[in-house]
Amino acid sequence: MKAYAQISAWARWAGWRKAAPDALNQVIMPDAASLVYAVGDVHGCFDLYRQMEDDIAAEVAAKGAPALLILLGDFIDRGPQSAQMLDHLLGPAPPLLTRCALMGNHEDMFVQFMRKPRPDHPWLHHGGAETLRSYGMRPENLPRKLALSLTAHIPSAHIDFLANLPLALHMPGMMFSHAGANPMRAPQDQTKSDLLWGEPALLDSAPLPLRVVHGHIPTSHAQPLVTPARVNVDTGAYATGVLTAAKMNFGEPLRFKVVRRA
Repeated sequence: MKAYAQISAWARWAGWRKAAPDALNQVIMPDAASLVYAVGDVHGCFDLYRQMEDDIAAEVAAKGAPALLILLGDFIDRGPQSAQMLDHLLGPAPPLLTRCALMGNHEDMFVQFMRKPRPDHPWLHHGGAETLRSYGMRPENLPRKLALSLTAHIPSAHIDFLANLPLALHMPGMMFSHAGANPMRAPQDQTKSDLLWGEPALLDSAPLPLRVVHGHIPTSHAQPLVTPARVNVDTGAYATGVLTAAKMNFGEPLRFKVVRRA
């Protein structure tokens, strides 16, 4: 299944388009969605994400209007349920919800590992070992024929999905990406490194002419961070048990949804 089997669902959002073929893989929405939920770094905590999505789906169903659900990257690694998370994202979204999963640096590292696997790959020490365990592998005892073992355990649909994730989503006045944006470049001129590995705090001293919603850097005390330039919803789910989503109902104040592991 290609990652943007999702695209057919996006057709509900009038006027959406992908960036030019020679540009970075980004999604451009000329018109703002009326209701958006942006979920911070899940990091393999599928139990928390499922609770979050179920709560959002119930809220949207009660309202009876469609909503866009954006995952801000790093939904794999570190936590124990990355394989389950990807299985879920490859399935249909709840009624009235359209999912848009963005690439984070951990998704990119996973893809790079799968292209050139080796037992000393740095990804394995940054959450990758937990991801391999979620597929039933033993990262502490990787076989000599590693590529064959990976193929036997990890569905190709998961790799295709991750490899084709967009790096950012743009709509009027807003930009969504994993690691924010580089304030020294215009929104349309961001590099892959800016969007996956950047220092979003730099936006506070040199803001772009829009607000950036991101994750990547866990916030203090598992509380979302809001400044005039940006919104950070990475509340360190794998370490804190707290997953946060920004709720943007345009024309209303910014709100947050939070789920906590019992």
